[in-house]
Amino acid sequence: MTDSTSKQAIHISEEQLRVAMASKEHLIRWIKESNRTWLVFNGVHLAESLPFPEGAEFLTQIVACYRDHRAALDTGEVALVEHQVSGEMVETTIFYPETLTVTEYDKAIRWMIGQISDLDPSWKLTDEPL
Repeated sequence: MTDSTSKQAIHISEEQLRVAMASKEHLIRWIKESNRTWLVFNGVHLAESLPFPEGAEFLTQIVACYRDHRAALDTGEVALVEHQVSGEMVETTIFYPETLTVTEYDKAIRWMIGQISDLDPSWKLTDEPL
């Protein structure tokens, strides 16, 4: 990569960042348009790349925010549970767990398979692991 090409890539990245930071809606649109809906990375590599201790604090804040956000998302499902005082069966709303659901894993896996297929059209899920 030439200096002018790398400078252009940096300039584009800075411009993308500026647009993405304009509002939460802009950030979400940028995430979708830049094909980053599912972020998949090696967590150990991420931890190794972060400055310490600031990076560790930042990462734990992100994880906590994500966990708290999911805990407030209604799945649209309800469960019957026994009321602790009355003993009656009552409906309770089910919220998303901290980890991904089977449906979310399915969507993420299908997205990743699409990414692999774009990179290597001859790749098949039935191939031996690389």
